[in-house]
Amino acid sequence: MVVDANVFPHRVWMEPLLLAAQAGHIRLVWSPSIIAEATRVMMWIRLSRHVGPMANAVKNDAFDFVRRWFQRMTEVFEVVDDRLPFE
Repeated sequence: MVVDANVFPHRVWMEPLLLAAQAGHIRLVWSPSIIAEATRVMMWIRLSRHVGPMANAVKNDAFDFVRRWFQRMTEVFEVVDDRLPFE
């Protein structure tokens, strides 16, 4: 199952998918393009919750959040190549 990037920020949407993949009921795949888009969306959401100038602590928190998120996703997702097919 390919999951679009807009699904990742919604825990209530992702949790059942993660549990099903961990149980071996479905196979989750993503591509480098989806990884990049999901990372941008997750960072934007995380940083938009903070008002005012971005302090180093806020930046560190945001990057740590994305690192933990990416680590959890890579436990159940497989990467597929999203290049155009050869002619």
